[in-house]
Formats: sequence, C-alpha cells, structure tokens
Amino acid sequence: MIALIGAMPEEVKAIRDHMKNAVCHTYKKQKFYVGNIGRRKCIATQCGVGKTNAAVTAAILMERY
Repeated sequence: MIALIGAMPEEVKAIRDHMKNAVCHTYKKQKFYVGNIGRRKCIATQCGVGKTNAAVTAAILMERY
C-alpha cells in the first residue's frame, strides 16, 4: 500500500480525483481515503501544515494501515 500525506486540502483532493473506488475512513476526526490508483492500493490523508502534524499522521498510518 502506498500512503500519501498532503498538508493542504487541495493536495489531497488532487490525489482523490485520481483514485478509483475511494472509501473514506474517519479516525479521531481525521479522514483517510483508501482506494486504487492504477493497480496500486493507496491511502491519502491531510495532516495540516508542520512537521509535527506530518509525524503524527505518519504514525497513525503505520499503526492502522
């Protein structure tokens, strides 16, 4: 699985627009979009600006997915 983290909503929307069969999962008010890009299973989420937000989001991705 490929995980893609965007800081801004526009970045995640651009990724979601390329996903097929995207399903939204919510965990602690954060949305994770799971789907396929081509033949690869992908997950996309928005973390917000800053390296702390990115690190926390990456940890959640590794733990849950």
